[in-house]
Amino acid sequence: MKISDRVILPLVGSAFQSGKAAEAIEKIEDKELAQIAQGEYYFFSAQAEKCVETVKDYLDHDDVMLRLSADMLYTFANLTLGDSQAAQRTREDVHQCLTQAMQEDAPVNVKAACLFAFYVISIFLHIPPEEGTPPLQQYIPYLPIGQRLFAVSLLAHEIYLRQDYAKAKGVVQGHF
Repeated sequence: MKISDRVILPLVGSAFQSGKAAEAIEKIEDKELAQIAQGEYYFFSAQAEKCVETVKDYLDHDDVMLRLSADMLYTFANLTLGDSQAAQRTREDVHQCLTQAMQEDAPVNVKAACLFAFYVISIFLHIPPEEGTPPLQQYIPYLPIGQRLFAVSLLAHEIYLRQDYAKAKGVVQGHF
């Protein structure tokens, strides 16, 4: 696993005016990270096939940030396209990256990114994390700011799914 200073899901973690995503992607100097951001754009604009095509070359990338980003996008885009087996393979890859990061005592930002990716997939697919999985809350401070905001809303969503509506509202209000 290659450690880098890249971020996971660069477009989600950035700020831009509505309708200006293309300009935000163009400003990303790192061409591989810009490719991941383009995949994000395709996914969030209901172009799942283009998303899959754009990120597929990063599914086995040495750079864990690119790989995790591609895995998440590929998982959800393939579910949209009806390919649950492809989605399951990348979901399992995220789990393997997380396990490796924890066993190798990777830097805390890498552990945070792995946990973030794992929890994004688990919560949105309504699959409870395996027992012993570190809590995402402990690692949120080590995520880039945009992903921190996403992680907080993700945790609130998980609480909402357990029908603890007041607590979910409190989590969001406490962070925003």
